[in-house]
Amino acid sequence: MRMALVLGIIAVIALTYWGMYRGWQARVASQRELPLPQPQSSEPTVAGPWSGIYLGATRAGRWLDRIDAHSLGARSLVRLRLTAHAIDLERENERSFSIPRTEVIGVRADKGIAGRAFEDGGIIVISFRLGQESIDIGMRFPDTAEHLAALSALSQEVAS
Repeated sequence: MRMALVLGIIAVIALTYWGMYRGWQARVASQRELPLPQPQSSEPTVAGPWSGIYLGATRAGRWLDRIDAHSLGARSLVRLRLTAHAIDLERENERSFSIPRTEVIGVRADKGIAGRAFEDGGIIVISFRLGQESIDIGMRFPDTAEHLAALSALSQEVAS
């Protein structure tokens, strides 16, 4: 009796993990229409770099609807820098990419993105267009001075 109960519990756990895996695969498949972000530019740095944590990407305005395609949803260390025509994100162990200035919709300080929440204003969120979709990406800079400097530079980027 005890062996059957243990095997039943193991089967339920395995079935749960299999269902979660299938759901994740379906999410990635549904996001395949998103184009690849532009590769990192080779232009000289205008401002930065600032080192922090890339928290993930979501569909704009829906902070729980994470984007998993093209590794945009993967958390990683990031070095953010501004060039004359783009915002470059050099990610450690993940795909690095560039956001052209012309595609940036807005920059704001927020408290949550992609299922992660911090103090009010603890996350820098960049909204931009990727193909036909509006995307929000979130970053956190543990050093307060770097956080404020990056937010100020990015805000001026959008204003100009």
